[in-house]
Amino acid sequence: MTTTSRTHELDERSLGWLRFIWDKATTADDWSSRGEPHPWWDRDSTAPMCSFPRFDLNETAYALPIYCDVTPAWREVYTRIADELVGRHTTFWAAIDWLTLIGHDPAQDRYPPEWLVFLPERLRGRTHLAGPPTVWRRGACSPTRSVPTATSSSGASSTCCSRCTPTCQATRSGAVRSR
Repeated sequence: MTTTSRTHELDERSLGWLRFIWDKATTADDWSSRGEPHPWWDRDSTAPMCSFPRFDLNETAYALPIYCDVTPAWREVYTRIADELVGRHTTFWAAIDWLTLIGHDPAQDRYPPEWLVFLPERLRGRTHLAGPPTVWRRGACSPTRSVPTATSSSGASSTCCSRCTPTCQATRSGAVRSR
């Protein structure tokens, strides 16, 4: 029979990361559409697709279950961190690309070479790389007039174009309902 000893302490490096996560989570910043996340929320790494603060927000949370497993007595600390992270997940900045990168990317023919490795050669210069699909998030392709849709009861600005997908057309016709 093999016995495994389980330690209930964090080493100095882990404590340092925990302190950093605590500071990030508990420092007041504004993730609303009128604010901006604190500069330490990464928005530069792994461009073009993962260079939004929400990816750092997600990745920051990955360590919490491990810390909780090693030092369960610190649950108040972990609960506070989790609450602060979850509070940011429901904000404008947690979905900024889905809310602002609307429609077809006019710069798709000017992507830098290091981004093009993510696209098949036949699609380079002809399709966008990051952000939402090619239909406008609130149910159509172009934000030009106010029309309520299934995904926006407040009257999302929208009008269809010839490139709408069946999902977009179904949403616009009311065949797809929001939950």
